[in-house]
Amino acid sequence: MKKSVLITTQVLSLVVVPVVVIASIVNFAPPSVAKFFLNPNQLRAIIEHDQKNAEEQSAKKAKELIKSDIANATGNLLHNALDPSLGNTTNPAVTIVEYIDYKCGYCKKAHEELHKLLASEKYKGKVRVIVKNYPVIGGEISLYAAEVATGFYKAHPEKFSELHDKLFASPLASAKEVDDIVHSFGEKPENLKSDEIRNSIIANFNFAREINVAGTPAFIIGDEFIGGFASYEQLTAKVDEKINGKKK
Repeated sequence: MKKSVLITTQVLSLVVVPVVVIASIVNFAPPSVAKFFLNPNQLRAIIEHDQKNAEEQSAKKAKELIKSDIANATGNLLHNALDPSLGNTTNPAVTIVEYIDYKCGYCKKAHEELHKLLASEKYKGKVRVIVKNYPVIGGEISLYAAEVATGFYKAHPEKFSELHDKLFASPLASAKEVDDIVHSFGEKPENLKSDEIRNSIIANFNFAREINVAGTPAFIIGDEFIGGFASYEQLTAKVDEKINGKKK
């Protein structure tokens, strides 16, 4: 009679192994092999190693994709004409691509840090910020704000910075708050939406997924990805690094 198989809850919490596979290991593999595969600590080590390896490979692939996209004259990161741009939009020393959601609390804080950077005498005229709307936090309101902001930029690029500030200053608890901000500029929100704009945001969303942008805020400075909130000091350190690298 075959030995019964005892599977600990520790093992089950780590990985779900088909019963047939477990039976095969216990009944047909040498005792040393069976003992190895049913050891929770060793299983944990294997799983963690595989996860780390997968994450490293994914990050490497994303880095390569970012570099190739930047080098592409029609790439998504730098050449989506509907993406709002701030700062030196013609010949910057460094470009910062920023993924945002207008309802994201950390995006609001990051916006203040970027505003400080763009206003600084040291960096004035040297930096361009490309705003990538990535509405993943606030559902339909985030998407609505993203579409309206993009449409506003297309119609009034010279006024976008002010609208951008006001959207971040508002909690945007409803679509009406977005509408009220747009109305304050003498515009009608319904005139700012279009299939072209929504498709542009979808294209940004799809590319963001390819380069592992998991949430907002997120930045690409030069060709380096930074996930999560970045302070003024962190941003300027990276900008200095990119500027100094170009001078060498």
